[in-house]
Amino acid sequence: MGLILTIVGTIITVISFGYAIYQSRQIKKLEKINIEQAWEFYRQSLRTILLIDQELEGNPNVKRSAGINQAAAMLQEMGMNSIKLIKRFSPSFTQKDIDVWKSQQKIENESQEKAFRKFL
Repeated sequence: MGLILTIVGTIITVISFGYAIYQSRQIKKLEKINIEQAWEFYRQSLRTILLIDQELEGNPNVKRSAGINQAAAMLQEMGMNSIKLIKRFSPSFTQKDIDVWKSQQKIENESQEKAFRKFL
């Protein structure tokens, strides 16, 4: 009877270990997807802000209304929230990482770098 319990226990242990490896790989895939989505969210919010600014600057007949100002502020907040997500899902978030992201042109200018540095 003791031998049967030992064999069953060993089988359960091996299955549990295999399942833990599987779960670990699934988590790594999800983390990769999350970081990619956070970067895309960041890029989209920046591009939208730029488009709004370009439209307003290119058309002297259009004034910045309260609604446009509010939309721009919300987009800036979305950009900051995406930086928080990037920090949460990145393996590390250091000045060295920020420098690497600058070299990869994920961070395009000093004001963007300053926004990232707020979260160091």
